[in-house]
Amino acid sequence: VRRADRSAPAPELCALFANDPRSGLAEPFSRALACFLRATPLTDLALADRAAPPFAPTDTIAALVASEPGRRLARRALALGGKGAEAAVRGASTRLSERLELGLA
Repeated sequence: VRRADRSAPAPELCALFANDPRSGLAEPFSRALACFLRATPLTDLALADRAAPPFAPTDTIAALVASEPGRRLARRALALGGKGAEAAVRGASTRLSERLELGLA
């Protein structure tokens, strides 16, 4: 029995329509994605280094990091996003960076 790797790379969600402005879907998709990210603050933090829509602190993120358990979850989400996510959060909001104890690196 021979097994071949038949996996295909999954497209990055945030860049799905970004490279094809002719389709007319880039702007509505970006708006829909922004609504989704506002409703899911952990995903928003983990994908903070995305190209579009750009990361911006929201009320849902502020509510999440208002408690210690929420800050712990937010730090884990940022760790999944890597240094790019941390840098995006640091660049977008000094106050949020301080709440998450990201430092000034």
